[in-house]
Amino acid sequence: MQVGQVNKVNNNKMLGEIYTNIIGTSVAEPEMKQAGQKNLLVLRLAVNEKIGDGERTSFITVNSWREKLNDKLMQLSLRGKNLKIRGPLHIEEWEKDGHKFQKPVVTMDNLTFLDKKDA
Repeated sequence: MQVGQVNKVNNNKMLGEIYTNIIGTSVAEPEMKQAGQKNLLVLRLAVNEKIGDGERTSFITVNSWREKLNDKLMQLSLRGKNLKIRGPLHIEEWEKDGHKFQKPVVTMDNLTFLDKKDA
């Protein structure tokens, strides 16, 4: 393959994945939602970034499909905890009342507690 050439497979659909590490603070307790036959744990993280002399806060939704881990996390108090989440990132898009919305979502593959008392 030459530089600049894109490898296409599966009926000309491009394949790719953005895998990321997110370090942030849980802004609420996790929620458990029913998604078909499976349970989905949803967690929201605030990520603070320094920009010049200021700061910007981004909010990231974290989804977990790992049932055993989800059961354990639902027993913990996660609000205010500093966490490192690792997993693939995608953008969810939807439309409501003629307006288009987007939000970043990470599907959790790995979770690390960053507060010393939780380690």
